[in-house]
Amino acid sequence: LPTEASHMIDQTLLYTAVTRPIDRLVMIGDDSLIEQAVRRGSMALERKTYLRERILVAANAALECMAETPIAEGTCNGGTRNSGSLARSP
Repeated sequence: LPTEASHMIDQTLLYTAVTRPIDRLVMIGDDSLIEQAVRRGSMALERKTYLRERILVAANAALECMAETPIAEGTCNGGTRNSGSLARSP
């Protein structure tokens, strides 16, 4: 394990590396990096992607558009209205 990557190595990455080999696992590097990764836990759980918020905003916009657009018109912001859902038009 490279010491230069110590800020990126966490428990999740270490778990993935350890559980993938079929025959054998050889780890080369400083033991303190492994200890640090285990103590750090999963950094992914702390990541702020705001994915949930983005999905909610998009879903609300789609619902509002569908509520305001008559079915006869058939479009919402460049998309095609199809059986109550939005599909991108080609």
